[in-house]
Amino acid sequence: MKKYKIHILTLLITFLGFSCEDGLDINQDPSNPLDAPLSQILPAGQASVGFRMSQITGGPNNAASVFAHQMVNFRVDQYTMTGNSFTNDWNFLYSNGLRDLEAVIEKGTESEAWHYVGVAQVLKSFAFGVMVDIWGDVPYFDALQGSGNFSPAYDGGQAIYQDLFVVLDEAIANLQKESSLSPAGDDVIYNGNLTRWIELANSIKLKLYLNARLTSLYDQNAVNQIIASGDYIQSNANDFQFNYGTSQAPQNQNPAFQTNYAAASREMFISPFFYQRMKGLNDPRMNYYWFNQIPEGGNAQNPTDFQDETSDGLFVSTRFGAVGPNANFAQQNSQSLLGLYPAGGSYNDGNGGTANATSAPGNAPQRLLTNYAMKFILAELVLEEGANGDDRQLFADGIQAAFDKVNDVVGIVGSGAPTIDQATITDYINARLAEYDAADNRGKLEIILQQKAIANFGWGIDSYNDIRRTGLPEIYDPNADGDVNTTSSRSYALSFTYVDTQLDANPNAPSQRLPATDNVFWDVN
Repeated sequence: MKKYKIHILTLLITFLGFSCEDGLDINQDPSNPLDAPLSQILPAGQASVGFRMSQITGGPNNAASVFAHQMVNFRVDQYTMTGNSFTNDWNFLYSNGLRDLEAVIEKGTESEAWHYVGVAQVLKSFAFGVMVDIWGDVPYFDALQGSGNFSPAYDGGQAIYQDLFVVLDEAIANLQKESSLSPAGDDVIYNGNLTRWIELANSIKLKLYLNARLTSLYDQNAVNQIIASGDYIQSNANDFQFNYGTSQAPQNQNPAFQTNYAAASREMFISPFFYQRMKGLNDPRMNYYWFNQIPEGGNAQNPTDFQDETSDGLFVSTRFGAVGPNANFAQQNSQSLLGLYPAGGSYNDGNGGTANATSAPGNAPQRLLTNYAMKFILAELVLEEGANGDDRQLFADGIQAAFDKVNDVVGIVGSGAPTIDQATITDYINARLAEYDAADNRGKLEIILQQKAIANFGWGIDSYNDIRRTGLPEIYDPNADGDVNTTSSRSYALSFTYVDTQLDANPNAPSQRLPATDNVFWDVN
């Protein structure tokens, strides 16, 4: 029997909310391995992947949300990235989360615990898909071998995607087999519901086909087969998300809540561009998306780069690329914060109030792949590729599911905030459908992706993908706004930078990526 190291530290990092500065090296062989049961390795792997995909400080979802112009953060302002920007995330994904999932696959195969194998394969496929989307070529075929290979090659993103389709098919087959063991409560995502994992596997395939729809990997027949099967996420109750709690000791709140409410330094700002987009649509979700600390008629603590007074309080933020005298990233008691929907923070009732670690529950889930996202994905595939379905109806259903998700999160957070009534939702859907009906195909696609981006607030990676794939929806350009107090010295980031320490340690590693020119394989525009 092989022995494996379970990364219990990973589980603790996730639930306690710590962010370690010294990540584990991908080339480091786990020392002093222990033989741990699958019921312990699986949740550790799930927790690690879930945490690294959350809105953690400096993480990839954080950066992608800035590049999708949902948020603003000084760490990647003006598309700034270095070889140290994502060290923790790269190291912990490879040495903790993905290694744990690989251990489940190896150990589960030996013991014919096929259900564990299938679950691990699905989650591993999701994680590697995201890594290809943001980094391009990454170690894959020869990775996760520990001492078996200290210098894995960086494989092409298209080859990885192609293999992920194979692995997902294998996962579905494994989830349908007789199994010596099956996950239950140790599965912290679906509580051992194998049907949900099969639906997720097919949903991931649809997402991968969407990203690759302009390449030779796109398979219309495969897409239509999944649509016909109905075996993909079609209910908010089956969303793929990582759940958080309300405890502060031990800490298990959403990382976005910790950094926006509990942390001494608040560095995440809502993008004024995103704010103005939602305001222009008179979007009823605004008061769930952010919390204005300053009530109507109040004044900001310091001069601000951007503020807008509304009946729901003073919206205070800073713009992407702000270089003027008021480009202040430390508003603290003035800035508008991530609200109930993305972070489990406060509902914006217009009364304001200083936010802190105890002013809201902080238990909103981190959404990763949802029912509303699937509706928008299919709407695009029908509109652009002729997949089976009704793009208009899917678009409308996507908006409905997105509003329902906000109401679902209201119930989870349990802070007494009102839900959005159906009449309001219907009016909003009808207004968007009128715009949709009046648009040409390119306009329709932008409207779909605009609503998808709004719904995805707090999960920026898919919106960042959409922008690079299609050039839509329109994003903010500080060099074109006619304001001398905003600028960007760098071009749009087409991918993320690699980790310098890994490039230095691995003789098979490529050169450092140049984000302005090095695109990922599916970005063919």
